Amino acid sequence: MPKCPWCGKEYPDGQQHCPTDGHALAGSEAPAEPDSKWQPELIDLGQVAGAFSFEEGFSRPDWKVISAAIRQQIAGPDDLNTAWTEAARQWVMQLRSDLGGDYRVNDSSEFILLSALGGDKNRAILNFAERALDQICAGLKDAAWTSGHGKHVILLFLEEDDYYQYVSYFHRDGTHPMTGGCLIRKDYAHIAVPYEPSGLRQVLAHELTHNCVVHLRLPLWLNEGLARMFERAVAGAGGPILDYDLKERHLAFWNLETIQEFWAGISFHKPGDSNQLSYSLAQIVLTLLLEKSGDWGSFLKEAQWGDAGQTAAMDCLGADLGEVMSTFLGEGDWRPRRKAMVALWESNKKAP
Repeated sequence: MPKCPWCGKEYPDGQQHCPTDGHALAGSEAPAEPDSKWQPELIDLGQVAGAFSFEEGFSRPDWKVISAAIRQQIAGPDDLNTAWTEAARQWVMQLRSDLGGDYRVNDSSEFILLSALGGDKNRAILNFAERALDQICAGLKDAAWTSGHGKHVILLFLEEDDYYQYVSYFHRDGTHPMTGGCLIRKDYAHIAVPYEPSGLRQVLAHELTHNCVVHLRLPLWLNEGLARMFERAVAGAGGPILDYDLKERHLAFWNLETIQEFWAGISFHKPGDSNQLSYSLAQIVLTLLLEKSGDWGSFLKEAQWGDAGQTAAMDCLGADLGEVMSTFLGEGDWRPRRKAMVALWESNKKAP
């Protein structure tokens, strides 16, 4: 019986492609170009009016329309994951057509990858993503996102201009940050990355962590601290998290005002030392918290942006965030203060 080399499923003799991921089946005579032969079986977005529009250079799916079509056409819950995977794959194939050139769509058990790299490189990326996902989910335990509705999507752009044109659509306020990759949280959460081989694994591990906690209302410091932690653990991001010079910069920068910007998430968006030291401090605070015993899964699920995770830290870990911070910054009133945070959100228009 022919077998899919990616998902491992076996199919009846005569079948040439896996209906889930589109790959040519081992033992069949099908050519090894899955995205050129694949056809959906449960949901055909070509038959769904309004499924796509073309805006700012790319096909943009209307996920409300697509979700309604899936609810109408899919009778049982067992087919939902396959239907959402088919919808996601058709969307990525639309993007492939938009980009043209050497772009191809490849799949693994948990991922759909759009890339213009060769087959071996794409396979290596997917293999890394699968291992990274396993490690991140193992670390997050039951706090990890398990929607069961479609595979994770990675869009790997060969040209930086294409990357910024794609992601600018999701920044309607006109702010188009310079990034090495990002998680698009809107609708069908997915990862977009400009190709930079030297840092690709670190970026994928970082953004995949964000993807795995996208359903949680984590304070920004905790979200970024987790991403930094798994970036190091999964992709081997090098160097110590703290040295003498960096510690001195921290001690000189943080005070009773700037620490509230950190807890509120405002400091991460300010250029210069504020941005760099915020990411560093997030990793340091999380490392200190990891020394505490308690229910980490509950802490991650209960931590809220509104109080910077203070209540969850007290209830689940028996830790006061102000006291944890004082072990690094020294004596002081470092705890999150709701009134100060609300004032910062209002003045910066970044309320949670």
